[in-house]
Amino acid sequence: MAFYAMDKEENLEENFVRDLTLPGGVRAVPPREVLAKFISRWPKLDASKTVRLLIGKLNADEWQSRLKSMIVLEEIVELCVEDEVRYKRSISPL
Repeated sequence: MAFYAMDKEENLEENFVRDLTLPGGVRAVPPREVLAKFISRWPKLDASKTVRLLIGKLNADEWQSRLKSMIVLEEIVELCVEDEVRYKRSISPL
């Protein structure tokens, strides 16, 4: 796994997408450690750039990369839904 590039802030989105969608591995899921780090940093990432990169991975030759990209996109949708629910709860009267 290419964890070495994760600390370079200038290409953070590209590094996350690359590391999350590498085609290898026993299971076709993103590495748990990288996914956890991605989720924790999601609010600081350029969302449009990250989603564009992940959508681009849907055209990858390796099916594992395509599947991993779909899994990460699903995580992003879940994070956005959670944020929306939190926001609505914060503005609605009790």
